[in-house]
Amino acid sequence: MININSLEKLVQLLGINKTLFALLISALTFIYTKSFAWSIVTFCLTYFLTLLTNNLFLT
Repeated sequence: MININSLEKLVQLLGINKTLFALLISALTFIYTKSFAWSIVTFCLTYFLTLLTNNLFLT
Protein backbone atom coordinates (compact mmCIF):
# COMPACT_ATOMS: atom_id res chain seq x y z
CA MET A 1 0.00 0.00 0.00
CA ILE A 2 1.25 3.48 -0.88
CA ASN A 3 1.79 5.83 2.02
CA ILE A 4 0.72 9.21 0.63
CA ASN A 5 2.84 11.16 3.08
CA SER A 6 5.99 9.28 2.06
CA LEU A 7 5.20 9.92 -1.61
CA GLU A 8 5.21 13.66 -0.94
CA LYS A 9 8.48 13.36 1.01
CA LEU A 10 10.04 11.46 -1.90
CA VAL A 11 9.08 14.20 -4.35
CA GLN A 12 10.51 16.86 -2.01
CA LEU A 13 13.68 14.83 -1.45
CA LEU A 14 14.28 14.49 -5.17
CA GLY A 15 13.68 18.22 -5.58
CA ILE A 16 11.69 17.81 -8.77
CA ASN A 17 8.40 19.08 -10.02
CA LYS A 18 5.33 16.93 -9.38
CA THR A 19 4.68 16.71 -13.13
CA LEU A 20 8.23 15.53 -13.79
CA PHE A 21 7.89 12.95 -11.03
CA ALA A 22 4.68 11.65 -12.61
CA LEU A 23 6.37 11.53 -16.03
CA LEU A 24 9.30 9.60 -14.58
CA ILE A 25 7.03 7.00 -13.00
CA SER A 26 5.02 6.83 -16.23
CA ALA A 27 8.18 6.25 -18.28
CA LEU A 28 9.29 3.48 -15.95
CA THR A 29 5.86 1.89 -16.29
CA PHE A 30 6.09 2.07 -20.08
CA ILE A 31 9.54 0.45 -20.06
CA TYR A 32 8.32 -2.31 -17.76
CA THR A 33 4.94 -3.08 -19.38
CA LYS A 34 5.55 -1.93 -23.00
CA SER A 35 2.04 -0.53 -22.88
CA PHE A 36 1.34 3.11 -23.64
CA ALA A 37 -2.14 2.86 -22.09
CA TRP A 38 -0.75 1.72 -18.74
CA SER A 39 1.77 4.54 -18.78
CA ILE A 40 -1.04 7.09 -19.27
CA VAL A 41 -3.03 5.55 -16.42
CA THR A 42 0.06 5.57 -14.20
CA PHE A 43 0.79 9.20 -15.07
CA CYS A 44 -2.75 10.25 -14.17
CA LEU A 45 -2.77 8.32 -10.91
CA THR A 46 0.66 9.56 -9.84
CA TYR A 47 -0.08 13.14 -10.78
CA PHE A 48 -3.39 13.24 -8.92
CA LEU A 49 -1.91 11.48 -5.89
CA THR A 50 0.80 14.11 -5.66
CA LEU A 51 -1.80 16.86 -6.06
CA LEU A 52 -3.86 15.23 -3.33
CA THR A 53 -0.89 15.13 -0.99
CA ASN A 54 -0.16 18.76 -1.75
CA ASN A 55 -3.70 19.75 -0.77
CA LEU A 56 -4.01 17.54 2.31
CA PHE A 57 -0.64 17.60 4.03
CA LEU A 58 0.97 20.92 3.17
CA THR A 59 -0.26 23.99 4.99
